[in-house]
Order: sequence, then C-alpha cells, then structure tokens
Amino acid sequence: MNTPQPPDHHGDQPINRRAFLHTASVATATIVVAGLGTRTVAAEADKYAPPDKSALPPSTMSLDLPRTALVVTDPQIDFLSPKGVTWEVVGKNVTELHTVANIGRLFATAKQAEITVAVSPHYYYPTDKGWQFEGAL
Repeated sequence: MNTPQPPDHHGDQPINRRAFLHTASVATATIVVAGLGTRTVAAEADKYAPPDKSALPPSTMSLDLPRTALVVTDPQIDFLSPKGVTWEVVGKNVTELHTVANIGRLFATAKQAEITVAVSPHYYYPTDKGWQFEGAL
C-alpha cells in the first residue's frame, strides 16, 4: 500500500538546525501574540543561546522539513489565560516565562517555514466523569 506523501515545498535539501533556529529567532522577535493585544514581544537576550565555546562537539543534526512537524499538546485556557481556573496557581509562572508569547512564536515560525502544525487538544469522554482526580489541576 502506498502511503500518501505531503507535497514537497522545500526541495530535497534538509535544513541546517542552527541556521533554522537563528532565522526562527530573528523572524519571531516582534510577533504580536493573541492575548497581548497589539503589544509586540520584546526581543530579549537569549539565555538559551549556545555558548561561545561548547564542551560538546558541533551538532550534525539537520531538519528534513517535509518530514518535520510542530506538535502542541493540549494548550488550555485554564492554564494560559488570566480567565482560566488555574491562573491563581500558574499565572505568575506563565507570565514570567512568556509562555503564551512563546507558543505564538512557535506557531508563526512554523508557518513561515511551512512546517506542519498539529494541535492535540485534550478531550473528556463521557466515561471520564467521576474520575477520582478529575479537574483542572
């Protein structure tokens, strides 16, 4: 049986991981994110940038874009919005880490790079009612 293949928008050349990440960070530095109104995401010093002198050998990894996807698992308003039921518990952390803005940056960068985006929402089945640990947290 032949498995359908996605259209090839990127040629046969895999993308260099470091070049992709650099381009992605530059492209997303000023994205306007839902929930922040018209305020832009400020470019901050990248505390996760690779060190000038790494203890590890250079990576030879490259992304094969036609076979690459961004998978976002269960982005819930309960955790990501001040209107959510868990905001009193997680809101400070979500705000300090710019979680909503970073999710927006991921979506925008994936779109620009023509990478498939898959959002996997959580779903409660009728049989889930009555679970001992049911609830937002």
